[in-house]
Amino acid sequence: ILVGGGFNIVNGVSKRNLVRLNADGSLDSSFNAGTGPDNYVATMLLQPDGKILVGGSFSSAGGMSVKNFVCLNADGSADPTFAQYGTDGKVNAVGQHAPSSSFAASLNPNVE
Repeated sequence: ILVGGGFNIVNGVSKRNLVRLNADGSLDSSFNAGTGPDNYVATMLLQPDGKILVGGSFSSAGGMSVKNFVCLNADGSADPTFAQYGTDGKVNAVGQHAPSSSFAASLNPNVE
């Protein structure tokens, strides 16, 4: 269960803005997004390969400098093979166009 938003603590543990939970609601210790995105997560998409597209309003995630959009590996680490250019506005939605591996993002430039 992927959970994103604007938070600092989950189940009494310091976790910032992005976690994965087990089916019983406990934290999944195999998922480590480092310090997490430095601001809120608005949307996520789990890809068939287990990687996770994450959008929101942040400037770093998974230990990498990014701008509002990042691809994480299944373990929560940032995927260094994914272009880290980002966007100049918040990413509010991502979606996948089946059956291809292409995706789309919905942006709100310069909106707080």
